[in-house]
Amino acid sequence: MIDAYFKLIMVGVNRNMAKKELIKYPRTMPEIVSDTINYVNEHLTEEITLKVLESHLYHNGTYISRCFRNTTGISLQQYIIARKIMRACRLLREGHSPSDVCYETGFGNYSNFSRTFSKKVGVSPKKYQLNKDFILGQ
Repeated sequence: MIDAYFKLIMVGVNRNMAKKELIKYPRTMPEIVSDTINYVNEHLTEEITLKVLESHLYHNGTYISRCFRNTTGISLQQYIIARKIMRACRLLREGHSPSDVCYETGFGNYSNFSRTFSKKVGVSPKKYQLNKDFILGQ
């Protein structure tokens, strides 16, 4: 009896849902955070500071940084470095030299790039390039 009632309820729910439009959910990410992510992704090879973000997003840099951390759970600087490392891994797998990758990812100097890459990936850029089986973060 319980099984029959359950099936009747489910049929009723399905019929009712078929007649209704899908519920539209509001944007879950604040606009300032999505604008920040878009800016970083489009200007990854350039120097990205809070002052630069202030001038492009028309908000206080501290406010941008706080909103970013509260929404994503990581700092803006951590996000920028992670994006640069991801791009560096892709370029190294494509065969670009580590010194070229350093400048194509916006690090500016090779020693900083190599140190940051090694810390995040676990091997030097050259070793990563030679052994393409490495996984980011291992």
